Amino acid sequence: MSLTFAQLDQQQGPPQFPENSEEKTAAAEWYRSVYEIPLDRLSHHDMARACDWEIHREAVIPVALELLEEDIIESGMYNVELITSLIRIAPTFWVKHDSWLQPLKLMIQNGRDAFPPDVLKEAREFLVKVSR
Repeated sequence: MSLTFAQLDQQQGPPQFPENSEEKTAAAEWYRSVYEIPLDRLSHHDMARACDWEIHREAVIPVALELLEEDIIESGMYNVELITSLIRIAPTFWVKHDSWLQPLKLMIQNGRDAFPPDVLKEAREFLVKVSR
């Protein structure tokens, strides 16, 4: 079983929530609702939120990548929301974490035919940015 956000907070301190007060409230409410759930039991939507709000990314991203791998094995498709959240993370993060970047690049290349046009465009732009 993987760690929970509660355990990660104890080890690393609580995350900083978004500055926008409305988004901050939504993030805090969501965080309380998933606080004790092991990361590997969170939904794709919850993993996407954690990525979007930069919550314990070092722990979340490897689990998110595993979830996406399971998707392709089980259904032959990737979760577009989670892929989108991952590609919206700054390229500087991915350059520092090349061991996570390589599987993501492969997922994008393998799944591109199933992506909606807007996600495909964003994915292509992401690939260009991280290849510089």
